[in-house]
Amino acid sequence: MLKLNFTKFTNIFEDSPMVADKTIKRLVKRSAQIGELLQTGREVPEYSHPDIREILERPYRIIYWITADRIDVLTVMDYRQLLPESL
Repeated sequence: MLKLNFTKFTNIFEDSPMVADKTIKRLVKRSAQIGELLQTGREVPEYSHPDIREILERPYRIIYWITADRIDVLTVMDYRQLLPESL
């Protein structure tokens, strides 16, 4: 199993710490599935790169990059937001 690495963390939950705690636990639990099954997510259509994939934990997209020795979670964002042109 590859190491799961979160590359950045942006605190988007400053207004509601209790909701933030539950949401973060949900996202971490869902992200752990990536380490067990690398191809569990789909390719991110906006980037068309086979090693940049995503899994959904509504309303969030967990976007990750698979390398030879680890998995980097590139971003976690609301699915209603547009992705930047490059990560």
